[in-house]
Amino acid sequence: MLAGGMEELKRLQEEGRISQEQLENALDAEDLRLLDCKVDPAAWYAVAIADRVALLLFEIDGGGRIEYLHDRGRMAADRLIASGLYQQLDSLTDGKAASMSELRLLLRLVVSVQGALFDVGRWSVDTDEKNPARLKVTVEDAAAFPESMRHNVAGFFTRAGEEAGLDSGWISERPRPDLMIYRMDKDYEAPTREEAGAVP
Repeated sequence: MLAGGMEELKRLQEEGRISQEQLENALDAEDLRLLDCKVDPAAWYAVAIADRVALLLFEIDGGGRIEYLHDRGRMAADRLIASGLYQQLDSLTDGKAASMSELRLLLRLVVSVQGALFDVGRWSVDTDEKNPARLKVTVEDAAAFPESMRHNVAGFFTRAGEEAGLDSGWISERPRPDLMIYRMDKDYEAPTREEAGAVP
């Protein structure tokens, strides 16, 4: 997610929509050094850097809209799926999950990418106790996980689900500072024979 954010900041610079002073006020010296070089999408960076970049984009380019952060998460999913850097995401393009257990397995693969991207939290996938036709992702020990990234990840899950043929978005909540919960906003429906590619 950081690589895309840095590219977006560079674009805003080139368009004259963000000044050097704004960059220096919002970002740390380490962030500014990264802005001058190419960020490796496969490398690990502290989540605080991604947060500062996301918040600056949120203010300058996103007009303070939460939907903007969701959209950035969707774009990050697109980039990572297209990059081929994470084999866990390759299985998303194989078609719609044939069962709830297969969907759970796919989601665990997606969540494993989040664990590689972020240095915060313990991620798990379970059936949603509020609705057994939906899944949820729980992130414990998440006190240091920024709010900007919480919304980014909801967009990431939504786009990854679309790639797997899932007709559901994801919503998130933070019932306490160290706990985040992501939930599907629609019930899972098993694919028809045609969607599953069955021969009549």
